[in-house]
Amino acid sequence: MEDIPDSLILHIFDYLDYKDVTSVSQTCRQLARVANDEILWRNLFHRHFVISPNKFIDPLCTPSWRTEFIRLIDEVPIIETEVVTKHTDQVLHVAFSHDGKRFATTAKDGYVYVWRSGYPVKLEYSQNMKTFSWKYTQFSQFNESDSLLLVSGVLFGLHSTSGEIAIFSLKDNFELQCRTMSKPYDIFGSWYSEMFFLSGNLHWLGQMVSKSVIWLNKASQEAESEHASVMNELYRFYNPKASSVRSLMVANCVEVENPSNGECSRAATNEEEKVDQAKSSQSLDIRDIRTGNPLSNLPLERELMEREPPASQRSLQGGFQSWKPFENVSDINYSDGYCSERSPGQSSRASLQSPSDLDSADNSTEETCGASSSQLSNELAGCVGGTPAKRPKSQKKHRDQRDISPSKCSSVEDESEDEFLDPRPKWLIFTCGSKTYTPHQLGFKKINPMSFNGKIDPGPTLKERIEEYKRRKQLERTGEQDASINWSDHARVAHRFDEVDKIIDLHGHVIGMALSPDHRYLYVNSRPWPEGYRISSELDPPPIAQEIDLHVIDLTTLTQVGMMRRAHRAYTPNDECFFIFLDASDLYIASGAEDKHGYIWDRHYGISLAKIPHKDVVNSVAFNPIEPEMLITVSDDMTIKVWRSRNLCRKLEINTEKLKFGTTLYSVPKGNA
Repeated sequence: MEDIPDSLILHIFDYLDYKDVTSVSQTCRQLARVANDEILWRNLFHRHFVISPNKFIDPLCTPSWRTEFIRLIDEVPIIETEVVTKHTDQVLHVAFSHDGKRFATTAKDGYVYVWRSGYPVKLEYSQNMKTFSWKYTQFSQFNESDSLLLVSGVLFGLHSTSGEIAIFSLKDNFELQCRTMSKPYDIFGSWYSEMFFLSGNLHWLGQMVSKSVIWLNKASQEAESEHASVMNELYRFYNPKASSVRSLMVANCVEVENPSNGECSRAATNEEEKVDQAKSSQSLDIRDIRTGNPLSNLPLERELMEREPPASQRSLQGGFQSWKPFENVSDINYSDGYCSERSPGQSSRASLQSPSDLDSADNSTEETCGASSSQLSNELAGCVGGTPAKRPKSQKKHRDQRDISPSKCSSVEDESEDEFLDPRPKWLIFTCGSKTYTPHQLGFKKINPMSFNGKIDPGPTLKERIEEYKRRKQLERTGEQDASINWSDHARVAHRFDEVDKIIDLHGHVIGMALSPDHRYLYVNSRPWPEGYRISSELDPPPIAQEIDLHVIDLTTLTQVGMMRRAHRAYTPNDECFFIFLDASDLYIASGAEDKHGYIWDRHYGISLAKIPHKDVVNSVAFNPIEPEMLITVSDDMTIKVWRSRNLCRKLEINTEKLKFGTTLYSVPKGNA
């Protein structure tokens, strides 16, 4: 072997897969040294994970192709280590605390559970919200210090669109702090700062026209005086075409080096957006109708408007009639700007070894390379056990700070920074619509630092309030509009409302949103409308596809930088469509789906990594923010499943021989699962 040049051995290795390379590397030191070549592992990486040769290594990780190979094989959470069956109905949502020590689950049984996330997971707190006339719990979120938990739910009622938000203390034995109404229920609610959260309300102004009022609320609503305020009005948004503001979320504005627009991008016009955003093109025939998690409030809206759509529109035929199913293996296609920004500098690429470098390696290097290759072989090829090469956890200090903002609060232009509720500028993000009642657009409103107005404006007298209340109730009963104001003419009433800074139209039904841990990117699930769609009535939106598209929005420019078509599956029609929650860690993206699987993608390379099974719809997924090798999925099958990586299972000494594994997708031809 000593007479064979390393360059020839390297050429032979190019024809082998990674298991063969790691096995051969254990035979002698020379082969072990050659098997550690970076160019070899770059080629193996591109070939095994089926990615473009133009893709550079993830700059967030160690600049080694071999280490990256180990990460995608060994550190993706695809092993079903625990199945928890505490809930007695469909589990709708899961959320982790920022320190990764707890997670909360909500379900249609009306309970909210808080769990300790160690191994095994243990129940810490529980609360039956049906004692507060809740129909079920649907969403939860921890505040930044993990001392409070926000829980959102749906109130009892045949066609109820009203919800409520409750705040619980995690330091006082899960004691209830406050409850606040929220309408529609799928506005969910969100934290603005440590002690303030967001809620919303919907007010009908006329036929197909309403306003959404966003409120800033104190988490602890004990007041020393009846004149002390516990909530401030933030924004009033105008809703045309029977639409409404939903799915509130807050992101901290992120500053990047050499941003194209300085700070957080201000709004572009809706006309520009129509040019920038291409209409989603392909979808399917829709058959199944599932109950799933929170449905749209269309049934009640139809009753209020006393309208029924044409039968032809409700049959979900037409554009999707002749389409064939498309299996859900798809990668994320990023824009050139996104790829160039995340490409490493020349120093990273210069670290690749050439065959001549290998020939001149000394004996000490041989020993090191031999040990490394042996470790890789042990972990990837199923040889003798060992510990894989350690990779620094990327950006673990990022906190998923989902907060909120102002408008009718105190003006803060001349306030000192100490008086701000939060000194960081933020984006208020929500779903909305301008063509139909279904949420098909993303709205963005810049939130500057603000203070809270702690005094109540007495306003009209009690007699004046009662008279105005009776007048409005009479208008609602008769279905008449306020004669003094023509609410349908937006141009005439626009001054009464806050302007949205930016609208992005996704041309489909938005069913999920998630922020990256650093709040730089927004990931959105949507079910696209057919190409060339037409909307005949605001209550009859176009049919939606059975596939879910995943969009990537850069929040520094408010532009779409990536998209994955036909990423995963959903079946329900427009009036039964429900939220499919997704989540992002520093390295991975995961989402639920209606095809009884959760899906995992690599954020940087955009490749499909794995799908993990349930027995029914997967409603929500969540990565542990401190240990992203742990993933939790919840489903309509009433289970909570905890998934861990091979590496994490070894650390926790979990025997994986009899455990179930997810299905890897990177080697599956695109379009076949």
